[in-house]
Amino acid sequence: MSQSGDYGNLNIRKSITIDCTGTSGSIVTAGFGITINLDTTPDPLRSVVLRGLSIDGTGSGGRSGARGVNIISAAVVTLEDMEILNHVQYGIADTRPRQENSSSGTR
Repeated sequence: MSQSGDYGNLNIRKSITIDCTGTSGSIVTAGFGITINLDTTPDPLRSVVLRGLSIDGTGSGGRSGARGVNIISAAVVTLEDMEILNHVQYGIADTRPRQENSSSGTR
C-alpha cells in the first residue's frame, strides 16, 4: 500500500517479508493488529518476517486493541525492530503447538 488510510487489521496467510526499514510502517488497531495463520496454504516455507513496524492498540472510538501480533500457525516468525504497544491482552501472542513454535525476535 502506498497511501496511508484505514485498512483495518492484517491477516497473513502465506510466507511474506514486510520490511518498513527507512519508512513509516504503522498499524493502529482496536482488535488484533496482525494475525499470522499459515496452516491453510501449501506453502513449503511457512515463514513470516516483520521488520520496522509500529503496532499501536490505542484503536479508534475509545476501543483498545487486544493483541499486536497473533501467531496461530507458521514454521518461522521473525520480528525485528518492532514497536508494539497499548494492547490489553498481549503484545505478541504465540498460540502455536509446541512442535511448530520457532520464533526469533530482536530489538
